[in-house]
Amino acid sequence: MDGITIVDPRFESFVLPNAPLETLADGFLWLEGPVWFTDLRCLQVSDLPNDRIMRWTESGGVSVFRAPSTFANGHVRDREGRLVGCSHGNRCIQRTELDGLRVFDICDDGARLSNARVFYKVSPGFTDGVHCISANAELLGRIDVPFTVSNLCFGGRHRSRLFICGSHTLFAIYVNRRGAQRP
Repeated sequence: MDGITIVDPRFESFVLPNAPLETLADGFLWLEGPVWFTDLRCLQVSDLPNDRIMRWTESGGVSVFRAPSTFANGHVRDREGRLVGCSHGNRCIQRTELDGLRVFDICDDGARLSNARVFYKVSPGFTDGVHCISANAELLGRIDVPFTVSNLCFGGRHRSRLFICGSHTLFAIYVNRRGAQRP
């Protein structure tokens, strides 16, 4: 399979042999923090150095969701479907209400982790693709990406599309797994 490295035979069932790595958009400075909005059928992702959150849809391509974004990153959706992210500019965690306009600081000077441990270490120190790791910290395989990978998330109509932030380019690939089911 082109663009797929299988290290362990268990990984073969995760990938689709006819699904290529797609380039969805490029020309960014550095992408991070993708989050899929199933109900809106869109992806939001931070173009961090450009201080903006971008929005991607299948039908409309890329547009600016918010600029400036206070260098927002690390996005997730809460149980009500609101966007939550880390603001590097304001040094806090922010929540965007469902109307998309109001932003509230919900935490500042975040809590420190204690008893943290390393689950898996990527070698040589940067990600040359999507490393697929078992629950026992074994490398099963890799989806090769031509640029350094920062973050990824599942999304799409059937939640089997993996969106990948690869440096200045947004990629996607269909896989034989489904992501977590959230709003």
